Amino acid sequence: MLMDWNKIEMYHKAHYQELIGEANKARLLREALAGRDSRPPLFCRMLHWLGHRLEAWGRQLQERFTVDRPMQPCPVADQCR
Repeated sequence: MLMDWNKIEMYHKAHYQELIGEANKARLLREALAGRDSRPPLFCRMLHWLGHRLEAWGRQLQERFTVDRPMQPCPVADQCR
């Protein structure tokens, strides 16, 4: 019976050490996340920049190719009907 008690005690010590290890990992993770920048990830920033560039490019294209006179019918399109 004494041997069984020693096994139980060893099991509890091992389990306690596992709990301490998990607590340390959780603490390190919290510290690592607390030290991070509050900025969005690089991919999000790149998409944001790309969206603004596409809007600016679209505006430039609209300004460049805006027609002040009425559109003339295309004779080729009339032949396809």
